[in-house]
Amino acid sequence: QGRLDEAMAALQKALKSEPSYPDALNNLGVLYRDEGQMALALESYERSLKISPGCNTNAAHNRLLAMNYIRDKSAAAVFDAHRLWGHAFFAEITGISYAEHARRCRGGGSGGGGGGDDG
Repeated sequence: QGRLDEAMAALQKALKSEPSYPDALNNLGVLYRDEGQMALALESYERSLKISPGCNTNAAHNRLLAMNYIRDKSAAAVFDAHRLWGHAFFAEITGISYAEHARRCRGGGSGGGGGGDDG
């Protein structure tokens, strides 16, 4: 517990200095999760994603995990979170945005086959 308190203090200090630090927000969420405070964890992940929506797969993955423990989340909200995580993960492993991939698959760009289901 002592080390957890130290980590929490360090992250809160970092966020006081730089409130828009997405990795610190994600890590703060992990600490909240480890303490069983899922609502606070989810809030931290969502703040992290708001700052860095397209390239923050850790926070997106952690958000999905937390959503499974919060009963008042609708199925549509969980589905949307999965979809967004999938798009971010795709961009991370391919180096192109999911939107660009979908555009290419529809035949709107060079280098990407035609047809195919992008959804």
